[in-house]
Amino acid sequence: MSGFEICQEVKKVSALPIILSERRKDKDIVKGYRNGADDYIIMPFIIDELGERVKARINMHESLLGLKPRSYDIIEKRNIKIDHMSRRVWINNEEIFPRSKEFDLLLFFINNPNRALSREEIYESVWEDVPYGDISTVTVHINKLRQRIGEKTNGDGLINTVWSVGYRLNV
Repeated sequence: MSGFEICQEVKKVSALPIILSERRKDKDIVKGYRNGADDYIIMPFIIDELGERVKARINMHESLLGLKPRSYDIIEKRNIKIDHMSRRVWINNEEIFPRSKEFDLLLFFINNPNRALSREEIYESVWEDVPYGDISTVTVHINKLRQRIGEKTNGDGLINTVWSVGYRLNV
């Protein structure tokens, strides 16, 4: 089975990019593209060039399929990076794994930096409900979020208590 036939068979079952390589034969280069190749590199080639071509094709493939976060899907403040589409969080370039409400809290704080937020306001926005009576769940979740972040930020006061008001994210 030739490389062209393999290329045709792979393209039937996968959209992954294919890079063919062969000695320079103009008709074979055209034939490679016609059989589904995404790129063609002529031998002998520089190994670093091949690596960069592979990276470029994978990046283009991921972008087209929506697998790669777009720059506007990522929010960065201070030492925190949040990809809200995939619900991933990095602190000091190390990924942490917050629980669902912890993620929602952090995202709410990131979207309202340096602002004193009351527990009622936090509850209404994060839990998407009107607070009735005891809203200590906000305090409990913020304490858990602080613990999870505190391990990564060395307790530098990222989320501060604003006495008699609520909480503030310092960025």
